[in-house]
Amino acid sequence: MIDAYEREGRFFGIARLDLEAKSPTVEFGLTLGGYRALKRILSLRPFDRMLGLKYRYFVAGSFGKGVAGIRVELGMAAKNLDVKVPQELASNLLWFARVDNPKALTHLTEV
Repeated sequence: MIDAYEREGRFFGIARLDLEAKSPTVEFGLTLGGYRALKRILSLRPFDRMLGLKYRYFVAGSFGKGVAGIRVELGMAAKNLDVKVPQELASNLLWFARVDNPKALTHLTEV
């Protein structure tokens, strides 16, 4: 997961998928609740809160009712966290975690 933003009153997220053929970066729609949850995820700093550090965020693949497993990395350090998210964002993240073919992304805008 790379970013979440608002444009013209609508909310979007950006994700990069690591697939064998290529690593497409795509934009996907969010609800307001999904946007807020994704912004909260992208602000997680479990190792050091210093600004400018290059954190990376991944779907960890564990999902429960209203909870998504998120892996946060900073260099060689990594931590898996369970984060409360709206069900629609959890569904989107689970779908992204299961994509194994770039053709499944053709309905999304590549950025």
